[in-house]
Amino acid sequence: MPRKSPPLPRDLNGTFTVSAAIQAGVPAHPVTTGVSTWVDLAESLALDDLVTAGDWLLRPKSALTADDLRAGLRGGGRGVRRAREALGLIRPGSASVSETLTRLLLVRAGLPEPELNVDLVTESGWVATVDFYWRGWRFAMDYDGRHHRERVKQMDYDLDRARLIRATGIGFEQVTAKHLPGACTRRSSRLCTNS
Repeated sequence: MPRKSPPLPRDLNGTFTVSAAIQAGVPAHPVTTGVSTWVDLAESLALDDLVTAGDWLLRPKSALTADDLRAGLRGGGRGVRRAREALGLIRPGSASVSETLTRLLLVRAGLPEPELNVDLVTESGWVATVDFYWRGWRFAMDYDGRHHRERVKQMDYDLDRARLIRATGIGFEQVTAKHLPGACTRRSSRLCTNS
C-alpha cells in the first residue's frame, strides 16, 4: 500500500529547501525548472505522488521526455533512489492525476501496461481518444471523474461516445474511483477526492 507523503522539508528559516538548479525564467525572480523541482521533491513525496508528478511533466503535448527526468538525476543527492524507482513507473501521455493512479492500480493488479490517450481511428475516421488502450485485446478504458456524472450534457456525450467506440468492435469500459479495488480505502489516494 503506497504511503502518504510527509510534509515538505524546511530549512531553518521555514522555507522549502530546493536544489541549486535555478534558472532565471522570470526577471528578478529565480525559478526552478519542472525537472529540478521533481528531483527536489523525490526526497519528500511518496512513490505514487512522485510518479504522478513525473507523469504530469510528461503529459500530452509536453516538451519534456523521460530522458529529461533521467538527466535531472545525474547530480545525485537526497531522494535520487526513490526518483529512479519512480522513473521506472512514469509514462508519457497521462492526462490527469486520476489516470496515473488508475494506471498504477491496473498494472499492480496484473494487467499489462496500456497505451495512454490513444486516438481510435477507423476507415471512416477518428472515433474517440481513450485514456487506456490494450491494442492486442482491442480493449479500451476511460477513467471518468465526478464531472462525467454530475453534468447532464457530459453524461449524454459519454453515453453516445461509448456507443460509437463499441460499434467499432473495440471493447470499452468506463471506471470511476468506486470501481477500483481499494482505491477509496487508502487515505492517501486522491482518486476518492477527485472522482
